Amino acid sequence: MIAERSRVHLLCGLPGAGKTVYAPRWRKTGLIWDLALQVLALGHDVVLDWNQWSHARRADWRGRVQSGGYPVRLRYLATPVEVAIPGRGLSGNRRAGSHLLDAAAVRHMDALLEIPDPSEGIEIVRVLP
Repeated sequence: MIAERSRVHLLCGLPGAGKTVYAPRWRKTGLIWDLALQVLALGHDVVLDWNQWSHARRADWRGRVQSGGYPVRLRYLATPVEVAIPGRGLSGNRRAGSHLLDAAAVRHMDALLEIPDPSEGIEIVRVLP
């Protein structure tokens, strides 16, 4: 018996923050949405390691997930920009499918990152490096 309803975990953080490193802690299946819905229906959580860097992206995915009847939890990896820069932080643990960006690109993404806010209607879990 499942004690708690299955949910979707969205990940948010700078490139190099450790999202791809952190995701396997919850990953139960691949990241294809059609399969994710089937896995959720079977009672397993799903991790979407598609960077949810903007309020609009999170709103879109919140809507998709909730329209399927599932709760959403956003895991915000609150990694400082200097830690996320390649060679300085978790990016040394790169996995297949991750992208290596230089310091300028990470700083650019930091400027674009919209910090999650409770007003977005998503449960936010702040994950510290």
